[in-house]
Amino acid sequence: ERLLKKANSSRRFSKREIISMEKYKNWFKKAKDDLDWTKHNLKAKVWYGTCFTSQQASEKALKAFLIYHNKPLRKIHDVIALLEVGRLY
Repeated sequence: ERLLKKANSSRRFSKREIISMEKYKNWFKKAKDDLDWTKHNLKAKVWYGTCFTSQQASEKALKAFLIYHNKPLRKIHDVIALLEVGRLY
């Protein structure tokens, strides 16, 4: 959210900052979409779908967090490993 507020200021942003901001927003939107699916699956009592989409939402939200803090992403699907990297920030 701070990054989005920063975008509304009068300061000019570098191309790298703009690309990073777009990546952050894209990952965060994907996480929110997966969370919406999780809620749908939970309501429909589709337990395997609930577990899968909640893991996906968590992974994507953590990746958005790392991008927000200008940290490189590894192509992994390990929520614990992402948490370990994220806890440093």
